[in-house]
Amino acid sequence: MKNLLSIIFILVCGLSVFGQNFSADWQKVPVGFQGDDVEKIYKILSESSNLKAKSEFETTSDYQKRVTDISKIALPGKSADSILAFVYRPEKYMDRVTAKYDADTQNLQVSILTRSISYLDHTPKRELVDIIGVAAKDAELKSLGSYEGENAYGVKRTIEKSLMRYFTIGINNMASFRKFHSGGYEPGFKLLLPVPLAKAKEIKENLAILYVGNLVAPFTALDGRVLEPTIAKPRYVSIGNYILTMNLSEIWIYNNLTGEVISKIKSK
Repeated sequence: MKNLLSIIFILVCGLSVFGQNFSADWQKVPVGFQGDDVEKIYKILSESSNLKAKSEFETTSDYQKRVTDISKIALPGKSADSILAFVYRPEKYMDRVTAKYDADTQNLQVSILTRSISYLDHTPKRELVDIIGVAAKDAELKSLGSYEGENAYGVKRTIEKSLMRYFTIGINNMASFRKFHSGGYEPGFKLLLPVPLAKAKEIKENLAILYVGNLVAPFTALDGRVLEPTIAKPRYVSIGNYILTMNLSEIWIYNNLTGEVISKIKSK
């Protein structure tokens, strides 16, 4: 009976934390806070009639009014013009986030790597837009089976077919964070954080990031490409980068185990 009550307590607390909205007044992130679901929100927005392409029977002014007003689109527990908070817990530090501790200076160096994204804007002119993006989820690789392939010289190989998915936050207001942004091949947010030696290992192993802000037009975009198979690498990979475009107000770096906030980066 005691075990059953414990399980019920955990489930109820977990559900309440999952549905909890972000508060800028938090001194600590609630343990177990899940944030908003980037994949679910992308799906809702991309399928919304408010954001469909311009009809030939629709004036440009009516179209622009429709696609920039997302207040009527319902997201889980809120409207789409609300403040959103996305939790990113990097599973692989060699992916889009790196953390390295210096025991002598007792500083934790955290780098949030960014990537440049080009996509077609959802406007009548279909203009090419460049934004800076940060990972909202680690890459997901799904096997789609295999097939027999043959090149022009008659060489046959079994081709493995895969789908790779990324979910990315496109930072529309990156200029607001220039103080934290450096140039080079892998630009990003680079921070040197004082962390006591006694806490360093725990914090590094439980590092989490909270991206806080509002969605801005065009709200969603899809950047896709294909890696064709070769004799040396007989793998066909379809890559989809699903993008939510936002104006970020804050980026929090915190200990996912305890909720302790290590640093807050605020836009200027």
